[in-house]
Amino acid sequence: MKLKFNRLSLRFLRNFALLIMIPVFVFGLFINFYYNKYLIEQAELQMSRTVDTMAENLNSQIKNLSILSSALVHNSAFIKTIKAYNLSTDPKDDYYLLEEIDHLISNMFLYTNKIGTIYAYLADKPVYVYRNYPIVNNLPAVPLLAETTMHEDKVHENLVYIDDDLFSLYQTRNTELQKPLLVLSIYPDSFEYERLLEKLVFAFQLDLLDNIQKGSFGDYHLYITDKDQQIILADRNMPEQLRAITGIQKHGNASQPQHSGDRWLITGQNIPFTGWNIYYAAEKQVISAPFTRIKQLFNLGIAIIVFLFIWYSLLFFHNMVTPVNALISKMHLVKNGDYTVAAEATGPEEIQNLVLSFNTMIAEVKQLTEERETNEKERSRLEQEALQYQINPHFIANTLNSIRLMAIMNKDDHIKDMTASLMRLINDSFRSNGSCIRLDEELQNITGYIHIMKVRFGNRIELIDHTPANLADRQLLKMLIQPIVENSIVHGFSEMKGRCTIEISAELKQIADEEQPGKLLITIRDNGKGCSIDPNSPFPSSQSRNARGFTSLGLQNVHKRIILHYGNEFGLTMNSTIGKETSVIIALPNLTALEAPDV
Repeated sequence: MKLKFNRLSLRFLRNFALLIMIPVFVFGLFINFYYNKYLIEQAELQMSRTVDTMAENLNSQIKNLSILSSALVHNSAFIKTIKAYNLSTDPKDDYYLLEEIDHLISNMFLYTNKIGTIYAYLADKPVYVYRNYPIVNNLPAVPLLAETTMHEDKVHENLVYIDDDLFSLYQTRNTELQKPLLVLSIYPDSFEYERLLEKLVFAFQLDLLDNIQKGSFGDYHLYITDKDQQIILADRNMPEQLRAITGIQKHGNASQPQHSGDRWLITGQNIPFTGWNIYYAAEKQVISAPFTRIKQLFNLGIAIIVFLFIWYSLLFFHNMVTPVNALISKMHLVKNGDYTVAAEATGPEEIQNLVLSFNTMIAEVKQLTEERETNEKERSRLEQEALQYQINPHFIANTLNSIRLMAIMNKDDHIKDMTASLMRLINDSFRSNGSCIRLDEELQNITGYIHIMKVRFGNRIELIDHTPANLADRQLLKMLIQPIVENSIVHGFSEMKGRCTIEISAELKQIADEEQPGKLLITIRDNGKGCSIDPNSPFPSSQSRNARGFTSLGLQNVHKRIILHYGNEFGLTMNSTIGKETSVIIALPNLTALEAPDV
């Protein structure tokens, strides 16, 4: 199965990109920026705390070692033994005195728990050396030591001097084996030592310095600079780009981060006792590396999801659009008049239901078409029969005309007038020019009908016409008023002996919708004996009909004709008071000749 983009799938994917993918991408960039910024800030805070702790620890250790070194210089037993050793000429005494010096110094190292070496520069004896870490066997010669110390003009007695060169006392051919040593120099009081001891040099190994040199902090880098911002100690893995970055910005006693462009994050702190600065540095890329890996995995996951979604969209719309297109092609055939088509129900369940509904609809249309053709044939047959039936009304009209001529010849005006009225009714009833008639013409027919009824009931029947002249052109169905007038005469006046009056009036009633033409209300009122009205219909009750010997078929016929032509909002309304009167209101649309349908 070959999948391809169609207009529906392209429109769907475009909306998917605009409404989901682009907002997710923008939101991802926003989250990435601020989360990365948050990681940098947290790393900066952690690095600042770490470097502050290291600076405080290193400052404390150097300060304590300086105090202990000064304490040794001022130790009376040490002063006395140094004097005795310097003045001794007996080798045996020298041996015991050196052991005593070793004992005093070893107590200091035992107390400090440090590894180191002490050099004592004596006036009349060789340099005395004490060391408690045997791995250092290649210490430099004494002249080199002398060169690394301070000049005489800068020396102050009983002060501790810290050497900025941490590798001055540890020289090897293999620079990888060099270790940093903290070097402290003390120039004792000349009077107290009687100029027999020129200076003492203390060299201590500190774990923190060793760890900095080894690069024991992973991807983070530590380095120490002197007061002139020259690096005196850095880890072996420190990049050259970072070695060029020095300096510290201080705010009170707290250090501030140092940034080199967008690559490095550097925090530093001052070591007050030495004047050094210790720095903690890391690449921002290293700090955000865990998040970067997560972001890469997230992006890969998003890419896979988008790919699967596009593939699923193509598959989904292929399964949906293909049967829809097939259905559309079937519809074109139906449009051209082919009702024998049937679409195949494939695709999703909803599409299958649509296809089945289409097939059912086509079958029903085919059936209705066949029924319409059958009805058309039946209609043609009935029209032919109707043409034949028109012969009978013409025959009756011609016969009545002959009777009217005979009445004229015999000068019988009653027969002549009655025949003329009957001919008018027949002609209006069977005319073929539509089913509607003007209101004034319908009233003329009612007048003719009353004339005929007077022959039967006498002159006691009177018709009173109250219809306004401006409503004479209103259109209504033929023979709507006559059945109601007939019902008044035949049933309302059947047992009356006095004057029988039928009043006809008409009025217009506007409805709520001003765009509609309103209603034409025609009221036929008689002073007959009345009847009881069925509460469930606008016609006389069955009890009243049975008691008075008449039916309401004529009224029902008029009511149904009105509803069939104009709708349920129109029709008859009947009110009656027994022994007094009966009124029938015909509600019709307000139509003129131009507005009335030719039915």
